[in-house]
Amino acid sequence: MRSRQTARYWLVFAAMLMVWLAAATWLVPPIIEAAHAGRSLPVLNDLISGRASHPLQLYLTLWASLARKLTLLLIALGVLGYLLTAFGSQVKAGAARIVGGGPPFPIRHRDFLLVAVCFGLLTGLSEALFVTIRQLIERMPGWEYAWEVLWMAPLVGGVLFATIGVFVLAGLYVARRRQPTLQLSFWLALYGIFLLLKTLQIGLLPWGALLLASGITVQFVRLAARRPWRVLGAARWTSIGLALLLVVFAGGQRAWKGLVDRRALAALPDPPVGAPNVLLLILDTVRAQSMSLYGYERPTTPTLDRFARQGVVFEHAIAPSSWTLPSHATLFTARHPYEHLADGRIALDGTFPTLAERLVAEGYETAGFVGNLGYTARVS
Repeated sequence: MRSRQTARYWLVFAAMLMVWLAAATWLVPPIIEAAHAGRSLPVLNDLISGRASHPLQLYLTLWASLARKLTLLLIALGVLGYLLTAFGSQVKAGAARIVGGGPPFPIRHRDFLLVAVCFGLLTGLSEALFVTIRQLIERMPGWEYAWEVLWMAPLVGGVLFATIGVFVLAGLYVARRRQPTLQLSFWLALYGIFLLLKTLQIGLLPWGALLLASGITVQFVRLAARRPWRVLGAARWTSIGLALLLVVFAGGQRAWKGLVDRRALAALPDPPVGAPNVLLLILDTVRAQSMSLYGYERPTTPTLDRFARQGVVFEHAIAPSSWTLPSHATLFTARHPYEHLADGRIALDGTFPTLAERLVAEGYETAGFVGNLGYTARVS
């Protein structure tokens, strides 16, 4: 009887695999070709971006690589499905012994979320301490602002893990298993441990970090199962204490920064009467030939086009450097890269006054908003 079921399973799986291979080989490439020529659905046409973006062979090569990976994934899922079907009870019992850590210990929904928030706060705080200590020791650019990470990272971690906990509870409700367990809540630590291993930069590949994080999580689950009430109480008070500490630290840091900003604004001289507002908009790594402002056929920069009709447009401009950081340093100091020396290892120092400093001297309030956090943020 089991041999018939096994044969039927593999027959169905082989049929599904053949259908997938046929679609990947004969169906998808013509669709890509049509989209590249702009003759497919609008969504696919925009996704492939037509002849003006990349050659057709590039998209076909990318699809071939993706199809191979998906085929291997499908085969792996087929083997896993067979193992679960044929040896489901044994697999379930073995998994329970490995990850369960003893009989389930039911907890309330709010305690489940508290444990999730606890892991989020601890993950964010650990990451923040590592980054802050590294910046303070190495005096990396922006080290004087590292203290803000100490409350921002735990806040983001707590919100992220609380969101994951809500989704887990929703999944339990849909599965009609409404009572969460302490063991299940501790498996939320897997993601946090994985993030910490990646942050520490100890040379682990992603799969290696995931495997090590899984082993550490198994030990956490077993520890929680031995003394559930004590562990739950520790998690509850740790999350509450860290949350209060976070509020106090963030409030104090924000209040101090606000006081410093108010004193700096009060020390500004009066601006000249009728002084114009100055807005410096930088589109990093954007080619002029891709902008409708400079003749590109598609309306890629309609707002800049409108500004250009009311102002002056320079037809030729040459960047002082081939990449972001020294080019911005030159833009703000009007000095050549060999003069200000700012690059990936040396921060822009105070040797030359910057545009922002000159504006402040004229009574302007200055601010900057950036998307390139790697090279143009104040912590860079």
